[in-house]
Amino acid sequence: MSVNDLKNNVQTVFKFKAVDVNYDQDWIKESVCIILFYDMTRAESFSSVVGRTLQEVRRHVHEIWSFFMLVGNKLDLEDARQVETEDAQDCAQNQGFLFNEVSSLQRKKIELVSRMLRTRIS
Repeated sequence: MSVNDLKNNVQTVFKFKAVDVNYDQDWIKESVCIILFYDMTRAESFSSVVGRTLQEVRRHVHEIWSFFMLVGNKLDLEDARQVETEDAQDCAQNQGFLFNEVSSLQRKKIELVSRMLRTRIS
């Protein structure tokens, strides 16, 4: 994904890779940012990500030069929400993570997440 900053005439390119925590430890070790996605319409998705998945990732990441972002997906399905924004935001804040919610289907707030990453990385 690339983000164009026309004001400063800069283009930032992000490289994403979905990893399996059990098999991709080298990718995790080399990552600058770990983005943990959960499905806002499934409470068990959130519990799994901030529980078992986070614990496993932390075993392999260099937290000194890496940072985390917690992202809730399916913002377009607000009526089916099972994870409250405040709960996820509190969790992220307690862990020192960046946080946002998006709709990948409608591409809602994707650009904001990209700007947050670019700001944190630069």
